[in-house]
Amino acid sequence: MATSGDQQQSIQTALITRMEVIGSKYLLISLLPEKPFSYRSGQYCFLHFAQGDKLFKRPYSIASAPRVDGLIEFCLIQTSEADLAEIMGQLRVGDPITMTSAQGRFPIPDLTSPAVFIAGGSGIAPLRSMILDRVKQDSSAAATTLLYGCEHEDLIPYKEEFDELSGVHTNFDVTYYAPQPTNNEISNGLVTQDIAKFSQDNHFVLCGPPAMIDACKKLLKDKNVPDHQILVDIY
Repeated sequence: MATSGDQQQSIQTALITRMEVIGSKYLLISLLPEKPFSYRSGQYCFLHFAQGDKLFKRPYSIASAPRVDGLIEFCLIQTSEADLAEIMGQLRVGDPITMTSAQGRFPIPDLTSPAVFIAGGSGIAPLRSMILDRVKQDSSAAATTLLYGCEHEDLIPYKEEFDELSGVHTNFDVTYYAPQPTNNEISNGLVTQDIAKFSQDNHFVLCGPPAMIDACKKLLKDKNVPDHQILVDIY
């Protein structure tokens, strides 16, 4: 995601309460901070990974909306950095992780405005946080749509949860895209192929690879969607 520099941040320890690996691509992780952690949907924080004299500090978008139980969820993409990958691969439930306070401003569309969330890869993290805020906490929110593109149909974080939400909430709908899927629940192609069917009344929230962002922005500009209705984060 885009960051505004390494600001002065308070830090605290959190314990890993849950881990789930999605293929070789993502690590879903839940943390329980040692003291209350305040944040807004769409924000991020830095997680510290340490082993011996090796310390890595990386920013990750928070994937959960604020919860009463205090748990904070992340969707971490598996890194190609050998040393960091080794440290992350040794993490276990119960291990401590140091985290900074939340930062960043990725605005959420007003609940009265219909919104289309378009994500690729781990860009799903901040959008999931916003969607949960809109759909689960306020059933009166305007129509909310998620378009999610992935490299392979088996690499869809939170799919079961999104499917359940779409079955329970009439104001939420989700479509997944992948090249040549074998599952008829997944559309064959790219997230860009259905953008034209959404009206200009929607706010469009984009997060994912730069190439996806650029393609979506061009299509939205061609539809004459106002700039203030296009919200973008790049990971």
